[in-house]
Amino acid sequence: ALMTGLVLVVRSEISSTLEKQLTARGLAMARNLAFSAVEPMSVASADRQLNLLLLVSAYVQAGGDEEAKKRLFERNDVLEQVVAYAQRLGQDLPLEGVQNEGVLSVTIVNPAGTVDAFADATVEQAGWLDKTGQPYAPPRNTGLLAPGEDARIWASPDRNGMFVIAAPVVPRGGGSATPAPATEGGVPSGSPEEVSGARERGGPPPKGPEVLGTVYLAMSQGLVVRAVARAIAILLLVAVAVLVVGSLLAILIAAFLTGPIRRLQTAVQA
Repeated sequence: ALMTGLVLVVRSEISSTLEKQLTARGLAMARNLAFSAVEPMSVASADRQLNLLLLVSAYVQAGGDEEAKKRLFERNDVLEQVVAYAQRLGQDLPLEGVQNEGVLSVTIVNPAGTVDAFADATVEQAGWLDKTGQPYAPPRNTGLLAPGEDARIWASPDRNGMFVIAAPVVPRGGGSATPAPATEGGVPSGSPEEVSGARERGGPPPKGPEVLGTVYLAMSQGLVVRAVARAIAILLLVAVAVLVVGSLLAILIAAFLTGPIRRLQTAVQA
């Protein structure tokens, strides 16, 4: 019972920490991509689609073999991975040549809600163009970035679990969208309720900067599951090692303490 409770605590703490680190990394990548996408999205040219496609392709996971993809995007069962790590004595398999580890897909959506560029680590590049020009369909439990929001992060159960991170594409020099602080009751600043209240007071409705589009970056939760499984496996290995060493010490101590008694019994019998 004690070991079970310890495993649950370790799993909860490590999951929470890694999720924060993963989403922070994803948010930084989404904002960097949004900054880079300003110029090609501001200019209507024949190379616009190609330039955006080259941008998004540089952000999804690339390199490695099929095993690398399976480890990150398919094998998300904790127990299975704990057993695998225990068999390898807690050692992690190297992911040689993998770039942007864990980034599942990247989508750039214009203000009309249409996909301007798309890339996916598990889809052949020839299939990326199939999404271009189609309405953006948010994954389950996610949505669209609201006007005035600086960023937003959702957790979706789709594709074995992923985080979807949104960041606006804002022209340079036009300011940046400010986060929408929640008011009492959970109503965010700039929401329809606040706009209505501003109109009743005679003031102008909140206005954010011009937005050219939105970046939606999906990161696989497989990274978190893998790290949690490895930590649990190491904890179990340490517990087994302590148990074995403790048992050996108990046997040695028992032999040391009972040695004089056995010698006395031998002397008496003689």
